[in-house]
Amino acid sequence: MKMRRIPKGIVDFTERVLTDRKTQLHFDGFTSDWININNSIGQGDPLSMILYIIYSADLVDIAEPHHRRTVLRELTLAFVDDTAFVAIGPDFVDTHATLKNMLECPGGGFDWSSNHNSCFETNKFALIDFSMNKNRLWPPMLIQGVTILPSAIHRFLGVILDQELHWKAQVDHAIAKGMAYIMQLRRLTTMSKGIPLCLMRQLYQAMAVPKMLYAADLWFTPAFRDGSDIPQHGSLGVVRRLTSVQRIAAISMTGVMRSSATDTLEAHANLLPISLHLQNICH
Repeated sequence: MKMRRIPKGIVDFTERVLTDRKTQLHFDGFTSDWININNSIGQGDPLSMILYIIYSADLVDIAEPHHRRTVLRELTLAFVDDTAFVAIGPDFVDTHATLKNMLECPGGGFDWSSNHNSCFETNKFALIDFSMNKNRLWPPMLIQGVTILPSAIHRFLGVILDQELHWKAQVDHAIAKGMAYIMQLRRLTTMSKGIPLCLMRQLYQAMAVPKMLYAADLWFTPAFRDGSDIPQHGSLGVVRRLTSVQRIAAISMTGVMRSSATDTLEAHANLLPISLHLQNICH
């Protein structure tokens, strides 16, 4: 593995900002004396993101996207300390061999782990094999004496992936997340002493909607195409389920009768229809 040389300016900068650092502990009305930080950086320091990118740069470089000797392609996905090795090939035996090589070859993942004092816990590795062929075999993978069985679903960076990339588990999770937040917000909207509509709408849009529609551009297929304003294709079932969730929120905000039409409720609550909101995200 080629070791990336860090520019001297970055080294000087990190040495300067990591010296003479102090912190205090404050809880229950007690404030401690100043404590010297002699190792690493303080918890939650914004500088940690930049430093970790530098620290893990060689791990990301392990993949060889254009391998000369095989038809396989390799990819590394990483965000801070969440890393995924991806291998693309004709069958899972070949892709597993590629993943194993990426980890165990000289200069591979385990060498990086040893050189950077960042031990991998192999028993916590997750393996997911993507294929639209339901009759394909899903063999296990052996890494340093640990057998890793392929998972049907796996969460990576907050998104639930399934073996066929149908996103059903992610959609179910998004709807459950939205309903959980809406049920909590409903408790603030009692007729006698609840919060006003404008604040309820702000809470819904600032908290429930981002949680519910997180990474929607991955798991949602736009329903409007070719300049039409009528949903024709895409994830129409997902739109219907999410619309029912927003309907509950609109009823809670406005206090109108449950028999009211959904578009009337959304207009009264000044909410964008969920299909258009998803369309905006994908756009």
